[in-house]
Amino acid sequence: MNLKDCTLSDKPQKSNTPFKSSKSKGTPGYDARKRALDVVARVLDEGQPLEYLLDRNNDDAMPANDRALARAIAATTLRRKGQIDRALGSLMQKPLGRRGGGAMHILRIAAAQILFMEVPDHASVSIAMDIAKSDHKARHFSKLINGVLRAMTRQKEALLADMKARDILPEWLARTWDNAYGRSTCDAMASALSHEPYLDISVKPEASDYADKLGGELLPNGSVRLKSRGMVSDLVGFKEGDWWVQDMAASLAPALLGDVSGKRVADLCAAPGGKSAYLAARGANVTAVDVSAERLKRLDENLNRLQLSADVIEADIEKWMPDALYDCVLLDAPCSATGTARRHPDILWLKSPELVERLVLVQRSLLKRAVDFLKPGGTFVFCTCSLQPEEGEAILDFVKQEALPLELIPIMPQELGGFSDILRPDGSIRTRPDNRPLAQGVSPVANDLFFAGLDGFFMAKFQKNN
Repeated sequence: MNLKDCTLSDKPQKSNTPFKSSKSKGTPGYDARKRALDVVARVLDEGQPLEYLLDRNNDDAMPANDRALARAIAATTLRRKGQIDRALGSLMQKPLGRRGGGAMHILRIAAAQILFMEVPDHASVSIAMDIAKSDHKARHFSKLINGVLRAMTRQKEALLADMKARDILPEWLARTWDNAYGRSTCDAMASALSHEPYLDISVKPEASDYADKLGGELLPNGSVRLKSRGMVSDLVGFKEGDWWVQDMAASLAPALLGDVSGKRVADLCAAPGGKSAYLAARGANVTAVDVSAERLKRLDENLNRLQLSADVIEADIEKWMPDALYDCVLLDAPCSATGTARRHPDILWLKSPELVERLVLVQRSLLKRAVDFLKPGGTFVFCTCSLQPEEGEAILDFVKQEALPLELIPIMPQELGGFSDILRPDGSIRTRPDNRPLAQGVSPVANDLFFAGLDGFFMAKFQKNN
């Protein structure tokens, strides 16, 4: 029965599952769900990044299992928000709007559990009711919340069957990806984004056996994809500093600089430091520049754990000038980061077309400035972790229009471990969430979800004219 077919004053329908309020904040799972609710509300109402909110609360007194559950609920809610909102909309007579206080977010986190998580339905509904009754605005909608969630548990299979992968995307993003990649590719990317990704790591050259040690798979470029989704810091080799977390796509950018041993390399907009680590581990004399002191603290921490060194500089590169020019420059330009939505699902709801337009101007300005840091004949790599063509492919036309002293150097398949699927006809790179970086000798149908997915990047390699 759809709630649109009845009024909210109707008597509750009988259910096979007894949804009873626990009436106690001490109920197992209550604190985790309350934390998840707080995180989701701060992301959607205040625009705060999910990663910041989760990291900020990592050292509190909440038990580890509750922290893990809170993270899982918050991430699933944000990853599936588009589908969740459509499902809730089909079960409600009219939207709640602002009048419901936290009621809509309470519905969202409960729906995430009911539809997409292996959590008992009765616990999801019961604790949602407890939380609603503790909210001075949401408590007035507790009857609606109970009715909607009970209906969702009954209609779960039908709701899931009616869902489309692209429903996870905000309308503006679906529209731009349809235009850029075609509808079928947009659908494939959305499908990939709907799943939590596996973890990729970059390993120091002298510690190349971590695929075996960690039970992972060696990807074409040498990255290792792990099957474990446990605490990263508990994995073998983390404390020893033998590897760092880095999506395979992100590790390609520094690799495009080739043999950097003994060369002066500038990593611009460097924090949190994965690309600097890659270069330092291969013998480069790295200068890591970033405008954010807070982010540079994390870069320092990562390099210290890895026992790697770099000259770390806090500076605005539009105002900074090095003492000497560099053999190689890598610019990972600030962008909308829509390509990282696999790992940061809040990105889908924190970005906008207007932000993309503003960032394009920043990227072009930084690119022009970065060229000034490079020796004639030196190698320059430009990249963004965005799936928006304005922040990627369009930069090639900009370089030509501005007559910048850069010559595009086509990237060769061997630079990518033979993974040529991501090469564009002009020799630049476009990675997408639906790419499948299979390990050598693995069947295309084997463990499909494990081998599916890359962060979305655009990359191009140039040589500076003499």
